[in-house]
Amino acid sequence: GEVTSKTLEWIITTAQNTDKPAQGLPVFKLLGNNFYSFLQNELEEDPNVTRFFTDVDVEFIAGGLELKAFNDIALANTGITSSQEVPSYSNLSNGIGIISSKASSRVNGLDLTDDTKIELRTSAMTEKLNFQ
Repeated sequence: GEVTSKTLEWIITTAQNTDKPAQGLPVFKLLGNNFYSFLQNELEEDPNVTRFFTDVDVEFIAGGLELKAFNDIALANTGITSSQEVPSYSNLSNGIGIISSKASSRVNGLDLTDDTKIELRTSAMTEKLNFQ
């Protein structure tokens, strides 16, 4: 019958610190079951629908420690007991502002491993989503 393309956006984490091993490269760890749980929550079970997983695009966005410090200060004064005033933060010696860095990288069209495709079909979390 009818073919429909569907894209899901999964924001894995925000404001995440990464481990820094001896090689100096940041490491971010993610539990594999989180992926299947995400699909289970985002897609409706429908016995009349057959799904085919085509590819994955991955985007990494990172910011400097100064941006993290700014966000930490802003978030510290939120919630039901907050004063609603955001404390000022600056890392400049002669003025107010923030100097930091931000970088992003995107990789499009990644394929899933054969084991992951089998798990999509057989996992208790995703088997009723009818992936082929």
